[in-house]
Amino acid sequence: TPSSGAGNPPSGPGDTTPPVTTLTLTGTQGDNGWYTAPVDFSLDATDGESGVASITAEFTDSPVGPLPPSTVAGETFSATLSLSGTSTMSYYATDVAGNSESPGQASILLDLEDPTIAITSPGNGAIFDLGDVVLGDYSCADSMSGVEACDGPVADGAALDTATPGTHAFSVTAVD
Repeated sequence: TPSSGAGNPPSGPGDTTPPVTTLTLTGTQGDNGWYTAPVDFSLDATDGESGVASITAEFTDSPVGPLPPSTVAGETFSATLSLSGTSTMSYYATDVAGNSESPGQASILLDLEDPTIAITSPGNGAIFDLGDVVLGDYSCADSMSGVEACDGPVADGAALDTATPGTHAFSVTAVD
């Protein structure tokens, strides 16, 4: 039986089958396919004939533009993605006989930024007389994954309760 060296599986002219790579993404998943914390990815390749020589991965699109390909020897390629935005990754494995699989592709959506909240009314520390008509005026924004919820004690544009004396708090929460 021909051998490609100590510890390597045999390789011969009969290996025409490319390896197969599986992508695994691990991270905190938010809504609508967006991750909300850095994403660990693992590429695991198998080849039943000559064995896996290497795995190549590259980000063809990312928040900072295309990134050059990176190739590692062996059956596993692991890394962490920590750039907010949409990243498109292309990957493939090559076996010891030189066969490469067709590239796989995945889009990873990562939003590490909290949504912003703007409260126009009531102003911080504002004082009102009993019965004054005061409308809540606020908004929420998120430039990555969008705003899933923007909630205050009243709907935006609705009147606040000024019929009850005392100190009242006005806070808004946003979820992306």
